[in-house]
Amino acid sequence: MTSLVHCRESYRTSLMDYCMSFTFKLRKAPTTICSLTLVGATLAASTPVFAETQQPQTTDSQGQPAVIAQEDLSTLNQVEGNATPQTVSPQKRFIDVPESSAFYNEITWLFNRKITIGYPDSTYHPKDYIERSGIAVYFYRLAGSPQVDLPEKSPFTDVSPNDMWYKEMVWFHQQGLTTGWSDGTFRPHDLVDRNAMAAFFYRFAGSPQFEAPAVSPFWDLSPDEPFYKEITWLRSTDITTGWSDGSFHPYEPISREAMAAFIYRYAHMKH
Repeated sequence: MTSLVHCRESYRTSLMDYCMSFTFKLRKAPTTICSLTLVGATLAASTPVFAETQQPQTTDSQGQPAVIAQEDLSTLNQVEGNATPQTVSPQKRFIDVPESSAFYNEITWLFNRKITIGYPDSTYHPKDYIERSGIAVYFYRLAGSPQVDLPEKSPFTDVSPNDMWYKEMVWFHQQGLTTGWSDGTFRPHDLVDRNAMAAFFYRFAGSPQFEAPAVSPFWDLSPDEPFYKEITWLRSTDITTGWSDGSFHPYEPISREAMAAFIYRYAHMKH
């Protein structure tokens, strides 16, 4: 019976990851390095609460998807402080994450701890961007997949109890990691930018006491921008060091491979 329950839960988790792939088909990060184009965030008419922002419009003047700068993985060791040990023993190798991948060890670590199990076709989709519903799943599993007391009514007008990851999004809300927008929405299919990702990690860590520096450690991040405190906190923990050119790319969506690296570093930092 225990084996059957485990099988059902593994199937459910695999199905959840598989369904995520259809959502991400058109949201893949480019595989080549390109010049950085900062894309300003456009806020919706509804004012965000708990310092959450609307995702930037990533289209060019012709209405085509804009090219978003990709993290320079070739300089990861000095850029993002990759101190991952080379002794990870994988239980499974994703066919799209070879051992030569910059985030191979972090992604393997994530799999070994069931924070992700990838897709039924043995892929991980490392370049896919992450939506807000997906980020809730990552943090829920990072917390150990605790039991959730589900409310009779959804806390968000655009999230139904029948939606996939409803439990995880409710947990995300109950933990105070998000309160959504003032119009009562969660916007589960909005992409998560690096600045918002920093805010989620900061809140997940318990919003520790931290005095943000007067001078920004990144040239593309000013002290008056949203999540400045959270981003500089993330930098102070060495979860991120930014790029070799001194930038952070706050409005760039976070990819699944980069999220694996951030989760790994968070889990191994001294709390």
